Amino acid sequence: MWDLKIGGITCYNLLNWFFLYSFFGWIWESTYVSWKQKRLVNRGYVMGPVITIYGVGAIMLYLMFHSVADNLFYLFIGGSIVTTLLEYVTSVVMEWIFHTSWWDYSEKKWNFQGRICLESSICWGLLTIFMFVVLHPAVEKIVSQYSISTGKMLVTIAIVLYGIDFTLSTITAADLGQKMERLEVLVSEWIETIQKSKRYASAEEWIEKLEPYRNSFRRKNIREKIDLYQKIVIEKLERLGILDYRNELKQKAQKIYDQYEKIGEKSNWFSKRLIRAYPYLGEFGEIKKRIKIFKNKEERRYNKMKPFTFRGGIHPYEGKELSKDKMIRNILPKGELVYPLSQHIGAPAVPIVKKGDRVLEGQKIAEAGGFVSAPIHASVSGTVKGIEQRLTPSGTVCEAIIVENDGAYESVEFPKQKPLEEMTGEEIIQIIKEAGIVGMGGAGFPTHVKLSPKEPEKIEYIIANCSECEPYLTADYRRMMENPDMVVGGMRAILKIFPKAKGIIAVEDNKKDAAQQIKKEIKATDAIEVAELKTKYPQGAERQLIYAVTGRAINSSMLPADVGCIVNNCDTICSIDRAVREGRPLTHRIVTVTGNAVKNPQNFNVCIGMSYQELIEEAGGFQSDPKKLISGGPMMGTALYQTDVPVVKTSSGLLCLTEDEAAQYEPSACINCGKCVQVCPGRILPARLADFAQWHDEEKFIKYNGMECCECGCCSFVCPAKRQLTQAIKSMRKLLLAKQKTKK
Repeated sequence: MWDLKIGGITCYNLLNWFFLYSFFGWIWESTYVSWKQKRLVNRGYVMGPVITIYGVGAIMLYLMFHSVADNLFYLFIGGSIVTTLLEYVTSVVMEWIFHTSWWDYSEKKWNFQGRICLESSICWGLLTIFMFVVLHPAVEKIVSQYSISTGKMLVTIAIVLYGIDFTLSTITAADLGQKMERLEVLVSEWIETIQKSKRYASAEEWIEKLEPYRNSFRRKNIREKIDLYQKIVIEKLERLGILDYRNELKQKAQKIYDQYEKIGEKSNWFSKRLIRAYPYLGEFGEIKKRIKIFKNKEERRYNKMKPFTFRGGIHPYEGKELSKDKMIRNILPKGELVYPLSQHIGAPAVPIVKKGDRVLEGQKIAEAGGFVSAPIHASVSGTVKGIEQRLTPSGTVCEAIIVENDGAYESVEFPKQKPLEEMTGEEIIQIIKEAGIVGMGGAGFPTHVKLSPKEPEKIEYIIANCSECEPYLTADYRRMMENPDMVVGGMRAILKIFPKAKGIIAVEDNKKDAAQQIKKEIKATDAIEVAELKTKYPQGAERQLIYAVTGRAINSSMLPADVGCIVNNCDTICSIDRAVREGRPLTHRIVTVTGNAVKNPQNFNVCIGMSYQELIEEAGGFQSDPKKLISGGPMMGTALYQTDVPVVKTSSGLLCLTEDEAAQYEPSACINCGKCVQVCPGRILPARLADFAQWHDEEKFIKYNGMECCECGCCSFVCPAKRQLTQAIKSMRKLLLAKQKTKK
């Protein structure tokens, strides 16, 4: 093998020259790059002190041009062409492996695809002359200094070490290339999210602007690409003022950032050396920093105010001073208790008792009527008087179990529970289901269903909605002040179901004392924190809360779980704590009785099924005739025409007002002022949607995103024409939802 000749030169000489030229190339590259980066850099594809392309290039040039070594012009032209072709081929191969260039001539004149350029070709020609005139005589002299046997031994050792080094480096390069390919996919998805957006008038404009950046991924260094993406996206967002879509981009950017984190965590020493050795490949290491800048730029540009908030909303008179300092008082019912079978979203509960049966406090009297349903438990002991139609606080009539209170308050024996640490997630969900716990903020969605998403491993945030943004109501505030341990305990129970998630207790900044009480209960080992939100209505609306806390946006076709979130009301979480810790079902809740018509506003801990009339009596009765009675708060509550209705699982308050402000004014024509659009947290057009609703134009109502309304009432509140915008939109939404349900 040693005596085999190629182009008249023995393999022995060619191999010796190859390693010497590779070594000289390594000295040149490492010195130059170390000087440029102002730090020591081990340059080269392999770990050892050789750069293969220099050895290959030098051997190729010698074999091709040693016969014309005396003609400097031929050496210059031939060297320029051959080395330029070699550089181009090497660039293509390395891009195929790494999905980014190891060098980039895009900024230089007369370049081709950023891989080669005229300037470098001229330099290669000059270096070819230098090699033949100066360097090669020195290389031949070095080889002649040691014996052939020594040379064979040195070359053999070098080949073995180089083979091992090359194999390890190739494995590392392939692994790094796959990781960067995954990163490229994420960046492409990010671009496609922008391209496919229906929020912009001209998708073609976006495609035209972004296509050059997509195609340049393999040639532009990553720092420059990220900067270009940021610039074009931010400029467009600033011009259009779009908020929700910015969050969609942030979610995509977060995925890229997370992918970088995984790559960084798993990178071995060889990967880190490669990234360190090549400046343009090293830009890959800047992704974390650049994506972080993109994520944080949103806050610097758009969301400078702290605490967390959302766009739109209003600041109505709070009225919380009437009852916020009144401690929770336990009261007992005097007369019969009414338990409607529809106290939740989903199928009504099915009675399992009959007239004449004696029931105990905590006993199940109706079982869930389906998966999306919840059982009902007696809150007192007594006798079942019957099952009949009764009025509910929402104004509907449904079947209800009537129990005559015997005043004994005899309770069932609740099962002894295991410590939370010993429970599984499935056991906790089953306890919640059997306890009949539902969303107690007003929606009434069965909690065990909410805590059973299709992909539980994707849940990242458990949010406790303790904002209580509805005016006048202070039930959640008093719960946080008096039972912060229950709030934190319930959160711990939910986090046991989702061990990878983070718990966030969201409190408006007008309740700083409550936030401090909760912080005292949080242990260093808890994955729980308190987020102080800007006081604004409707901060507690699910979509607005998720956006304010996480920056993630959802619409009417999505669930919070689709963006990795689960939201539960403050009292719901306390009920979970009570069920998991004590085995007690949901039989009581906190209700605020307030308003300027009430003599002594209070926060009561009441039995579910108790009459609203009894609550008024416990609050001292009316000090003046009320003109308006509302179950709930003034913004989203339901007006009552009588007080003989029962407290249900979703009853949060009873508001008694001396004036009916909504009835004082007659609606007039819209003046197109746009105030309803400014305050709408859903970013829709309330005035137009109300018109479509009144005209029964279902097609346009849907086209103009009427289903995105959260029925918060902000538009009606600010409307100078006193139009009943929310009511009109709400009625149309209810009609369309009923039609959709019928089709299914």
